[in-house]
Order: sequence, then structure tokens, then C-alpha cells
Amino acid sequence: MTTIQKISRHGSRKIRIWVGLLILMLSCSGAYASSSRIVTLNYFSGGLLQFDAHSGASLGYTPALPLRRSELLGGPDGNVYVTIFSYSDAFEILKVDPNSGVATQFVDGRGYGDLRGMDFGPNGNLFVAAPSEGKILEFNGITGQYEGDFVSGIAAPIDLSFSQDGSSMFVARGHHQISSPSSILRYDGTTGTFIDTFATDQIDTPQNVLVGPEGDVYVTNQWTDGQPLVAFDGVTGDIKFAVSAGLENPQGMDIGIDGELLVASWDDSIKRFDAESGIYLGDLVNGSGLRDPIGVVFFPEPTISALIDIKPGPDINSINLNSKRKLPVALLGTDGFDVSEVDIKSVLFGDPLLVDKGGAAVSPADYSYKDVSHDGLLDLLLEFPVTDLVGHEALGPDTVEGLLSGKLMDSTPFEGFDSIRVVSPKRSTGEAIIFASTVPEPSTSVLALAALCFTMRRHR
Repeated sequence: MTTIQKISRHGSRKIRIWVGLLILMLSCSGAYASSSRIVTLNYFSGGLLQFDAHSGASLGYTPALPLRRSELLGGPDGNVYVTIFSYSDAFEILKVDPNSGVATQFVDGRGYGDLRGMDFGPNGNLFVAAPSEGKILEFNGITGQYEGDFVSGIAAPIDLSFSQDGSSMFVARGHHQISSPSSILRYDGTTGTFIDTFATDQIDTPQNVLVGPEGDVYVTNQWTDGQPLVAFDGVTGDIKFAVSAGLENPQGMDIGIDGELLVASWDDSIKRFDAESGIYLGDLVNGSGLRDPIGVVFFPEPTISALIDIKPGPDINSINLNSKRKLPVALLGTDGFDVSEVDIKSVLFGDPLLVDKGGAAVSPADYSYKDVSHDGLLDLLLEFPVTDLVGHEALGPDTVEGLLSGKLMDSTPFEGFDSIRVVSPKRSTGEAIIFASTVPEPSTSVLALAALCFTMRRHR
């Protein structure tokens, strides 16, 4: 499942319907995790520690990993990547399944110097900072094989982070034991070409750098000439906030529930901050087995595959792009999906392919609760002005599918797809010209199967 922002889908809609139902049935059997969680790792001992991302309650830990862990990163494949520090040349990067704790060597670091911070780039490969070599190394994102030096000639690169669109790479460099001052450097995220020295103020022996979803750049500092946590405007480089909040030797960061910034601190805590203002929001975890944690990775709640019906009733969802009316989209309630729990402010609708290309999904102009499907269960009827959808490039002549996405009040994401047929009035006769066609509506049997699954889940 995708996030709300990344809503691209390819292939047959019929296949997705059955895949969605398979996910629902697996949920009935308890095969999927039911809550958001964070994963962290102590520097000196143990395995991955897991905590509920809402309450901070312990969810257990995995078998022990090799000692001297340096950095922690969540991968796009759902695994956790860990750099293992060595005083010899035996550096390595492990790929760890956060559910089972099974660890395999992803990168054999012998011959590459020391390995520190890392991030996956826009091409899917893993980029790793090698301070002693002054390089950013590139490894194949699937096999872990060395691909080459992406950037060289950097004095003590410690960590790196790519912007959300992959256009820029930010590198935290410098250490208080070397003469040159610490800084954040910016490079082209595709070519590795140097762009500028992004920031020097409030930077002293940086531990980690993270580009947030809104483009802001967050840095944790180890040394005293910079506050432990600093945020910069990702475009101008202006400091947005610089705070301490009791952080001790802060390590890795991630964005958690509701966009909060999570920071691992060596006072044995995971601290929460407002990512915009830097206001300290309290400790998500304090103690509970933490001992000098080196990072934090947020795993969001699995996305619910919801059922939607565009223009409820008709088998063919014809839409005239010149219409001044509102497009009705029903989010169907089931025994396992209560539409009254939907956070209306989070709901968006649009063509997933157009949104991926730069269009903007649209919020509903109006909504109401009613039993649209006549099954005795409450549904959520949302209305989207066609002029808004077209104006924001969320619908177009080639649209064949719409995606409704959003969150429940507890931040659980959901999404649902339905087909669209775009038409336009014919000037001479008034007949409709069909611009695009797609597969028919999901059958009644498919909807019934989904409802049966949720019924089973409720009575388990």
C-alpha cells in the first residue's frame, strides 16, 4: 500500500480488488500488524527494540545483533539497515527483518574504510558516507554490490539525506577533532554535482541529517557550538529553530505520527518534537530497555484497503470535465470499517497517475453520512467540485481511475480505487464523446466477500 501522497497505481483494477480482499482476509487471521510502531537499537548490546508509536509501550525485541552499531535506517523494502562499526577494516551493513530479527549481510564493507550514515537515493540504490575516505559510496539497492563513488573529496562526511523528490542530497560533515569547521553540504541528487555549502551556523560535529516531508532539513549535533537539534528551511537555509530539550548526544531521527519529529537521545529516551516549531512534546519512550539508542525508524500503520463507489448507482462512472457540478464519491462502511471514524480533513481525491506527475489531489467541498449502498451500514458521501479537480490537474481527458485516500482519527491510513469514464459533450449533436474507458464496477460478489471478511474479524 502507498502513502497518501504517493498514490500511483498500475495494472489491472480487477487484480487490485482481489489483492485488497486478500489483505482484508489476512487481517482477519491476524497476519498483519495492527498499529504503528517505532524501531530502535542500542549502541552496545541487544537486538531491535520495538515500541507502539502512539503510546510508547514496549512491543518486544529481536535477537541480538553484532556489537558497535553506528547508524540505523528504514529501507523502502520494510527492512532495517544497520551499519556495524569496527576498529579494524571489518565494517559491514546488515539488513534486518524487523519482525523476525533475522539479519543478513547486505554490504561487506572491507576495503571501503569506515561506514557511517546512509540513505536510499532516487534510483533505489543505497548511498553511504565513508568519513575516512572522504566519499559517498553507492551500493546496489537490491544486491548490495558496490556501484562506485558517488561523491569524493569531502572532509569527514558523517551522514546524508535525500530530498523527497530526490533532486538534492544533503551531507553532514565535520568533527571537532579535525581543523575544518563542520557544515551541511548540498549536492545534486542525481549527478552528485556540488551545489553549495547549505549551512554552517549551529553545526558542530553533526551526527545525523534528515530531510522532512515538507523539505525542511533537520540536524543533530554532538558538540557544544551547535544546539543538539537544529532545523533549516530546505530552500533558503535559514534556521527555523535550534533547541536542546534535554537531548544528550542525539542520534538518529525520523518523522512519526502526525508529522512529529522523533529523536533518539543518550539519556535513554526517544523524544518528540513539533517538526515545524521545535517545541518539545515529551518523551515517547523513556527507559524501557533503551541504553544509548543510535536511531529511530517509524513504521506506519498498514494502509486499509477501503471500498469506494464513484457516482453511486451507475455501472459506468461518466464524468464531464466541463461540468460545474460536484462529483459524488461514496466511502462504503462495513462491519470492520466505521466511516464515522474518518478524519474528514485528511481526505483527498484524484487520478493517482496525474497526482504523481504533479497534480494536486482535492479535498471534499461537502460531505454527509447516509446508507448509500442500502446494506444497513452507514456510508460517507463526499462531494468534489469537478472544476476544482480539473483546475488542480487531479482529473484529465485520459483519466481512467480515481483514488480516495485519507486517515482515521487514530492516524490509520486508508485508500480506495474506482473506475472513471471521462466524456465531453459533442458540439453538434450533444452526444457524448468518450475520451477514456476502463473496466466495469466491482461485482456484488466481491463487495459481499469483503463484508463477510470484516464480519468474521469482528466476531473473532
